[in-house]
Amino acid sequence: IPPFCMIVLRMQNGGMAMVGIGESSDPREKAKESVTGALNSPLIDVDISTALGALVDVRGGEDMTIQEAESVVSEIGKHVHPQARIIWGASVVPSLQNTMQVMVVLTGVTPREGKAPAPAAKGQAAQQAAPKAASAASKAGLGIDFLRH
Repeated sequence: IPPFCMIVLRMQNGGMAMVGIGESSDPREKAKESVTGALNSPLIDVDISTALGALVDVRGGEDMTIQEAESVVSEIGKHVHPQARIIWGASVVPSLQNTMQVMVVLTGVTPREGKAPAPAAKGQAAQQAAPKAASAASKAGLGIDFLRH
């Protein structure tokens, strides 16, 4: 199975999923602030400590170091289930000089205590959330395409 197919299968069978996007230009705390922004995104209204999977996209300018990208993944690991599988990638985008962007897709999350998920037909919630997530990802310049099948 090609690697992308494995990721799709992993995410597809991961249960409820949420998307978060964060960005920071703080010269000292880019990684931590971009993760904080992604995990506190209005698109994530769940208990992320139960997340069993995370797909993480880290983007930064030519000044981004591999240590900064790894610290993003480490920081996300502190907030998800201890046995969560984290799949991540990083890329350099020259126009993001002194800026870091993080997009995280969390799977296996549960509603926050006291909140019940809105009733929806199977697949309806994902179809309704996809345009919002795509719009947010597009605004953040993350170059993400959402596919429907």
